[in-house]
Amino acid sequence: MATAANNNIANQAPYEILSFTNGAASTNTAYNLIINRRANTATPARVKYASFGDSFAPTKYWTHSGTITGHAAAASAMAVAAAPSFNRFMAESFSSIGTPTILFAPNGTALGAPATRQKPDFTSIDYVSTTFFSGTVFPDPADGFIFAGTSAAAPNAAAVAALLLQARPGSTPAQLNAQLKATALDLNTPGFDAATGVGLINAYAAVYGLPTAAAVPFVDVFDGAALGPNWSVTSRGAARVAIRPDFAPASSPGHLVLDAFFPYYGFNSYTGGRVAQADLRLNLASAPAGGALLTFRHKKILGEIDQAMPATFTGSSDTDGVALSVDGGTTWYSLASITGPNATTDYQTVAVNLTQFAAANGLTLGADVRIRFQRTGTTQVDAATSTLRGGRAFDDVAVTGTNAAPVALFNTSASAVAPVCPGTAVQFTDASLLGPSTWSWSFPGGTPATSTAQNPVVTYARGGTYDVALTVTNANGTATRTAVGAVVVSSAVPVASFTLKPSPVCAGGAVTFTSTSGPCPGTYAWSFPGGTPTSSTAANPVVTYATAGAYTATLVVSNGNGNSAAATATVAVQGNGQALPYAEPLASGIPATWTVANPDNALTWGPVGSVVRKDGTTGTVAAIQFYNYSSRAQRDTLRTPAVDLRGQAKAFLRFDLAYAAVSGAPTANNDSLAVDVYTACSATRLGRVYLQSAATGLGTTAVQASAFLPSTAAQWRTENVDLTAFAGQQVYFRFTAFNEYGNNLYLANVRVENTVATATKALTDSPALQAYPNPHLWLL
Repeated sequence: MATAANNNIANQAPYEILSFTNGAASTNTAYNLIINRRANTATPARVKYASFGDSFAPTKYWTHSGTITGHAAAASAMAVAAAPSFNRFMAESFSSIGTPTILFAPNGTALGAPATRQKPDFTSIDYVSTTFFSGTVFPDPADGFIFAGTSAAAPNAAAVAALLLQARPGSTPAQLNAQLKATALDLNTPGFDAATGVGLINAYAAVYGLPTAAAVPFVDVFDGAALGPNWSVTSRGAARVAIRPDFAPASSPGHLVLDAFFPYYGFNSYTGGRVAQADLRLNLASAPAGGALLTFRHKKILGEIDQAMPATFTGSSDTDGVALSVDGGTTWYSLASITGPNATTDYQTVAVNLTQFAAANGLTLGADVRIRFQRTGTTQVDAATSTLRGGRAFDDVAVTGTNAAPVALFNTSASAVAPVCPGTAVQFTDASLLGPSTWSWSFPGGTPATSTAQNPVVTYARGGTYDVALTVTNANGTATRTAVGAVVVSSAVPVASFTLKPSPVCAGGAVTFTSTSGPCPGTYAWSFPGGTPTSSTAANPVVTYATAGAYTATLVVSNGNGNSAAATATVAVQGNGQALPYAEPLASGIPATWTVANPDNALTWGPVGSVVRKDGTTGTVAAIQFYNYSSRAQRDTLRTPAVDLRGQAKAFLRFDLAYAAVSGAPTANNDSLAVDVYTACSATRLGRVYLQSAATGLGTTAVQASAFLPSTAAQWRTENVDLTAFAGQQVYFRFTAFNEYGNNLYLANVRVENTVATATKALTDSPALQAYPNPHLWLL
């Protein structure tokens, strides 16, 4: 049914691998597994077989011994078991079991006695997020792809080892292994076990060490990137605890955010709660006079759902709250409610006298007091799907005496997360604890440099990173907080740029200039020779030009970091438009007096050569190549100069057009061409005088599946548009090509004339000449 017969000696592979599927028609059939010794070889003392399938159930010699083999069993290797990130206290079912028995030395000689190695060394998580592996499930863009397996757990462990090596340069592999083991979280049975090794590696504990109890007074405002040495994270399920600068901390720069990850999946293999837990350890054996006072701030984020914590619980509780334990984390007592009316999306301050609370509950505060900040739920604060967003945040955790000096804290509107431009007013907001009555601020590099206001406003003229110090005082004492790099002001020198419209403009017309400069423009210096005014310091000035001509407008922007280079643009002020008859064959490309609008900066109107034109000559015309233009629904515009229709009783727009639909069902690639008329001086749209699409008659020749290039004069058609309704004005025209990924469109020989086209009846009936407006076409 299946065999394996490798040359083990030649291949230096002491194993055979075979695969067989017991099909549906033979699900009750028993098969024999036969292991033959090759002729003229010694009888082995041991033979081991291992199942890598789900339903392999031998009836003999099924010892359930370890399955770790190969390099993972090497003495110097760190063998890694896998546990899912959403149930990290339970090994994956496919994770290999230890412990391997070693019979031979590396040189192939037999050991004097079999050696058993304690493998795996430890456990790491799989079901991790990657940017490249499309694993078992597909989360939304906030998390990338989930990757499962021991091949995901091993690199995760390697990343932790790399962080540890960075923190402890010069460590040997053996020392790294020892530290990872010493700080791992024990799983399953106490001590080493064959499924999880010594337990789940703890990156934080490995790098920073196991948590220690903090003495009073204790303050943590979550300034750093990681929790301090008095914290431990004991989250369960797909929960996470992180210090973050976003979602509006109570005081700058960060706060402790508790939420879940992968909120879009229930993970049927796990039904436990997603509980984020951060435990603070305190030494309260010698509480201050009047008792130990816990103060903290909390809020809920976005769509958080409350789960009220019970008064007491043992071990864990899938609820939201702040709890106290005095017996090493076994029994917990709810300290304060953070649900119901006590849960708001703005920070609230809570104060609890721990000494009084302990006395009321018959507890003794000792050297190992733990305070747990806890949140349960499946939502994530930054989930890509808005309905799955939620979480809780804590900030400014302090344990002090009841008659203590204040804790100096503040917020700022400028930070590394939200740097400001030079000259911006920066708002400082006092967030101090324990009721300060006076404030003394220091703002090196700012104006003012000092302040005694509670919530001052300061400006910084130049880019840089600035420290801020706040000293607060109450009846019990004084405290100072110096925040290094609290204010970040952009050091960028601005780059000048601007837009203007309309242009061209008629003499006496007004042009609006709009600055698009950045970053951080502070002042504007405009120059408008020939205009009124001739200069301006406004961001978006309006200038009038009295006389026809071409004028250069210049802008220089500045801030405290320096001045930009000058940006310039030409303002075209036109006198009378082009007199009739006007003709532009487009045989030398698109003239400078014409303009092209290309909103997506991709394919657009341009010259194409080697085209057989309508008069039979070969040369250049204007074209837009829809055939290679995959960005559908793009509009590219070709604008003519102004044409003077004043004093004209009649006027006609005529142009030569060539287009071949790409298929016999043109609605699938329904390219179109429209012509609109605008007033020359005010750029007011007067109306659409031409519109044809591939589905309604744009084509001038037979369907062509390949890229169209006119090769005969017969593939062209002359369009004739009546402009009499616009007589007496100066106007210009916009030829707008609408792309639906069809075929190439060609334009040539654009004329504006005041004579009626003369034609025989045969020519009038020919599809090579069409007249507009056409009431029949307007019915489409």
